[in-house]
This record gives sequence, C-alpha cells and structure tokens, in this order.
Amino acid sequence: MYLRPSDRPTAFGELARVVKPGGYFVTAFKAGNNQMTRARRSTGLNVEFDLYWPSPDEMQRRVTEAGFRPVFWGGRSPEGGEASPQGYLLAQKI
Repeated sequence: MYLRPSDRPTAFGELARVVKPGGYFVTAFKAGNNQMTRARRSTGLNVEFDLYWPSPDEMQRRVTEAGFRPVFWGGRSPEGGEASPQGYLLAQKI
C-alpha cells in the first residue's frame, strides 16, 4: 500500500525471483482503486505517508505478470472504522 503503482512491477518481480517454482505467495491488502491518499500515522512523529490501495483485479494481474498463478481470492467488506474492503490473494509460482 506504500508502493506507487509505477514501482509495483519491480516489487512483484522480486517476489517472483525469491519464490521457488511451485512455492506460494499469500497477501492480505486493503482493496481500493489506486487513488493516492495522504495518511497521518500514529507514530508520534507527525509524519504523513502516501497510500495506494490496489484493486483486486490489479493484484491478480500483477501476480500473473510476475509468473504466479492465482489460486484463491477472497475479500470482505469494511468493518468497524475501516475505510476500504480487505482483499486476500494466494498465488502459486509457475
């Protein structure tokens, strides 16, 4: 969620490099629309971060382009004070 969309191919490529063929990659993520959001974190340092919540379609596309096969996708609606749905993705390295 902290990676700009333009930096994601490199990150997913690195994941593909370190996962052995047949190995699995699993992630949970805030599902969104890739719009940048400025967020203030409760670190006590008054530091702001840019957040980019990827869409489930983008996450599946990124893992596929990196050489993984999506095995499972799941999600849920926001709960409590959450602003975005939660996504879950399991993919296997081809």
